[in-house]
Amino acid sequence: MPIPPTAERPTRPRFGVSVASEDGGTVIAVHGDLDLATAGRLDGFLTNIRHFVPSFDLDMGEVGFVDVAGIRPVLRLRDTLEREGGTLVIRRPSPAVQRLVRLLPIDLSLDEPGHSD
Repeated sequence: MPIPPTAERPTRPRFGVSVASEDGGTVIAVHGDLDLATAGRLDGFLTNIRHFVPSFDLDMGEVGFVDVAGIRPVLRLRDTLEREGGTLVIRRPSPAVQRLVRLLPIDLSLDEPGHSD
């Protein structure tokens, strides 16, 4: 039987990925926590969708938590796109994403918070 959330152990946001078409382009939005438990799901999704949609932005405005394991699929995607002559833009980076990028020596192209072209 699951243990109900408490003040010490709040409910974690459910992980998910959605796809939308905006201004003639594709936006992949990541929701919830991105960590060791969910990184494999994101990696599989990004690998599969690249076969159908070669170019897209990654919206991370609804990521509540991200750790090193969680950001790895994003870094792999960035490396793949760069080898192919493309770039990866992170739209609406959440405070958690911004914090991780500041703390670690990783280079990601972050849109301004709240900016959506």
